[in-house]
Parts: sequence; structure tokens; C-alpha cells
Amino acid sequence: MFEFREKSYGVGEGQADSWFRERFVPPPAHGERMDHDEGIEGAETKRQWVRRVYAGMEVVLQDPAPQKVIVTHGGSATFVIARWIGMPVTALDVVSFHLDPGGITHLREDDYFHNHAVVSLNETSHLEA
Repeated sequence: MFEFREKSYGVGEGQADSWFRERFVPPPAHGERMDHDEGIEGAETKRQWVRRVYAGMEVVLQDPAPQKVIVTHGGSATFVIARWIGMPVTALDVVSFHLDPGGITHLREDDYFHNHAVVSLNETSHLEA
């Protein structure tokens, strides 16, 4: 699903790390972070990225299937989890979950109270040799 792809960096897509680092403007520690211009032409703001992932989650949440699998990158996975637990977009200016490549996060809605739980976060035991 397109909505779960990683953040778009516009003209920075596919560029060397050195090109990116020369132009990237990190967000401030305090103040406006959701609409911050990172200095890369055409890059999504954090707000645009979050709204896109949240829109994808609305589709998933409307799907009647009892089990679903979402595969995404770590940054977008943070927003999948945040939407699952009902975090407002405005709270995401400083939120990040550390998720390893191949890590599995298990989200579940209980059958009785219909609460949304994070059962496990970034489970990686299946990756051990």
C-alpha cells in the first residue's frame, strides 16, 4: 500500500548520502517540527508523511479481516503504531519508536473492551542465527 512507504525526500531520492547531508536542515529541538522545511526540494514534511500513513491506517482499520499484516519501514511504522493507539497527529512532532529491520510489532484489539494494545514492540528473536 502506497501510504505505508517511507518518507519522500523529493529530489533527494537516490542521491548519495554526502549530497543529502550537505543540504539537509534538521528540525529544531523545540518549536515548529511538523511543517519544518528540511532543505530538500519536494520532500514531504513530517505532517504530510504522518497524514499519509494515518490515511493508510484508516483503510486497514475498516477492513473486516480478523488478522492483517502491514510491512513498512521504521519511520512509517512509528506512525502505524501511533495511529493504532490513537495518538493525535499533533503529538507526533517528537515521537519515534526504535524498530530494527525485520522487527515484528504485534498490535491487537481485545474482543471485550475493544482496546488497542501494543502486545510486542520490535520483536527480533526470529532473526537470531
